[in-house]
Amino acid sequence: MNSMTYENKNLTIAILFILTGIALLLHELNLLTEWLSWPLILIIIGILLLIKFLRKPESYQILMPVAILLIIGTLFLYLERSSYHQLGHLWPTFVLAPGVGFLFLFLFGPPNNSHWVPALILSAVAGLFYLNCWHFGRFWPFLFVLIGVILLLQGLLAKRTASK
Repeated sequence: MNSMTYENKNLTIAILFILTGIALLLHELNLLTEWLSWPLILIIIGILLLIKFLRKPESYQILMPVAILLIIGTLFLYLERSSYHQLGHLWPTFVLAPGVGFLFLFLFGPPNNSHWVPALILSAVAGLFYLNCWHFGRFWPFLFVLIGVILLLQGLLAKRTASK
């Protein structure tokens, strides 16, 4: 590994530690305001990592933490603004977040990778848990979304295989 790559990784990790430490310190000192909360800080870190990926697409591995930080940060921001009691219905989001991360790795990673498999499994499991938590009756159209995602992934996989 050349020293420049090592220095860039250390710089990114150092900045993440500094931002996390500042956020935790602000939280401990009760200095977080209505508009700056810890879930919003998770979202900001996710956006910063996404910008890093957009600037350097070969660093596709950071898409997993990007997806998790953005989705979980958004979930907790919503819960903070509404009610944490809703977590009883929204907990499958914790299963969905890495599923979306695997989907990003499949779409933006190297050709012929098999990240679509865990993406599909985690997303389907999360979907089933959502349906169970929210009583299937109201959310049966989600099955159409799930079938559409499966067909989309099959099409992308076929396209990648054909371009090879």
